Amino acid sequence: MKWEVDFLDDTDREWGTDGHHLHLMECQGEQVNEMAMKAVGNGFDARVIVLEGDQCKSVASLLKEFKEKFFFPDYFGFNFDALDECLNDLEWLEAEKYLVVIRDIDLVLSKDPGAFNDFILIMEATVKEWNQGRPYGAQSNPPKPFDVVFHCENSLLVNEHRLKSGGMKDLNVLSAPL
Repeated sequence: MKWEVDFLDDTDREWGTDGHHLHLMECQGEQVNEMAMKAVGNGFDARVIVLEGDQCKSVASLLKEFKEKFFFPDYFGFNFDALDECLNDLEWLEAEKYLVVIRDIDLVLSKDPGAFNDFILIMEATVKEWNQGRPYGAQSNPPKPFDVVFHCENSLLVNEHRLKSGGMKDLNVLSAPL
């Protein structure tokens, strides 16, 4: 595998390569930061949110990190239902495209491993809903690119297995030279 993040070079509607919007990237932390900054520098309204895996080891700390980084409203309920609802709204965080980078995925929910599957299913459903559009009557919205990059510095196969075992079906695996 080689490092292919050319989905960030595309200024058309689609970011995902071959329709993929969930990515697992093995690289050094500086490289994932560089990739995120490249997305910001492409000259279009991209919102890049970087979540730190070492700040997401428990359900409570994961929800806190999401609230802070996504600027969730005060009514955020600090549970997975509230996370799902807020991630699929984001009216307070308008952008043409969204890129969510979750650094050190191997640390995410390491203290609450039983919650990992629920978290992964929320992320997968969120990506699908944004990229396909949301036909909910008054809340109807057209499709909007929303990609998630799960970052790891090593153990690519272990993290790929963890994500797929958690229920993730459509994962694009990327690797950078370390």
